[in-house]
Amino acid sequence: MITAFQILKKAMNRADFALLLKAGIIPVSVVDRYCYYQKYLDYIEEGQPKTTAAEFAAEDFGLKSITSIYDAKKFFEAEFLEVN
Repeated sequence: MITAFQILKKAMNRADFALLLKAGIIPVSVVDRYCYYQKYLDYIEEGQPKTTAAEFAAEDFGLKSITSIYDAKKFFEAEFLEVN
């Protein structure tokens, strides 16, 4: 199994990622969510409790609530079958 986060992280390392983004194949909103989730993970790695990490991440991005952080978390922790 592979998570959506791992899939996008791999895609971002591709040379044509910017082209996919510019063409709208990968929506900017997905990249926004990726940034939210990565910041949340950074705070978790620092040892912050999950709720505090979500609050700090939301504050860093000027979000009005932590709901966007939790939505990003749910989105990127979804698992998919890995296709080789």
